[in-house]
Amino acid sequence: MNTGVEKLFEEGAVRLLGRASDNRSLGREVVVPRITAAVNKYLLRDNPDTPHTEIAKFIDEMQADDLCLIVACERGDENAWNDLVERFTATVRSAARSASTTEDAAEDLAQSIWAELYGLRARKDGMPASKLAYYSGRGSLAGWLRAVVAQLAVDVFRKQSRLVQTEEDTDLDRLARVAEGQPIVAGIPNPEESMSN
Repeated sequence: MNTGVEKLFEEGAVRLLGRASDNRSLGREVVVPRITAAVNKYLLRDNPDTPHTEIAKFIDEMQADDLCLIVACERGDENAWNDLVERFTATVRSAARSASTTEDAAEDLAQSIWAELYGLRARKDGMPASKLAYYSGRGSLAGWLRAVVAQLAVDVFRKQSRLVQTEEDTDLDRLARVAEGQPIVAGIPNPEESMSN
């Protein structure tokens, strides 16, 4: 990476920390890797020659407070964790209710989200494997959390559907096709054929 782009990241980090109403006492060196990852993902991967003005504009549109909160959480700042939970519990619960069929399932899903965010599993380097690492700061944290809840709900549904005992041959055929990577639509009977039988 050229020094001009690196300088943009450094300057952008300083501006981002300055825009945050609470920068969580983070230093620029902590924020630069997040900015770098987001710019690489959303701009430079598809166009390595993205103009510097566009890169600077992208950085200046990042969600400063949300990104600082998440980076502080990743660094083990308990006050940041408490703020995250306090500010976003209602968002997570609402999204979990929308993605669940029962209140109990919604509560389980919401608790699973906090566990995923906290990172109860460890990565190869011993650090917590947290989904927080995927937040880029590009959009609102509330929107990102709703997307994480929705994705986890899909994952839970898939896991449970593999464990479902079926009673009809067509259900078994459909599950077998899904397991083989074939579209599930192939197992759904054609309504016209059903009517003629």
